[in-house]
Amino acid sequence: MKLQYKSYAKLNLFIRILEKRLDGYHNLQSIFEKINLFDVLTFESRRDNKILLKSNIKALEEENIIIDVINLMKEKSKVKNIGLNINLRKISRLARV
Repeated sequence: MKLQYKSYAKLNLFIRILEKRLDGYHNLQSIFEKINLFDVLTFESRRDNKILLKSNIKALEEENIIIDVINLMKEKSKVKNIGLNINLRKISRLARV
């Protein structure tokens, strides 16, 4: 089984950092627009219990929140024996101003 998803980029038009919360993070006020650029995530089942991530940006294969989330889901759910090949195709980084 193979699933593919688009993760759209957004353009921040405005951002204001507000007060600091009790958890140490800050509240934000923001206006953004979804743009027609996206990363593509492909998930394909495996017969073993391994989670493997490949990407067009090799540095993302080492540490990535995607694997952390899947492992947390496996830990918290009744589904333990699941293997996945994940392909993450990133768009080119946009310039930050």
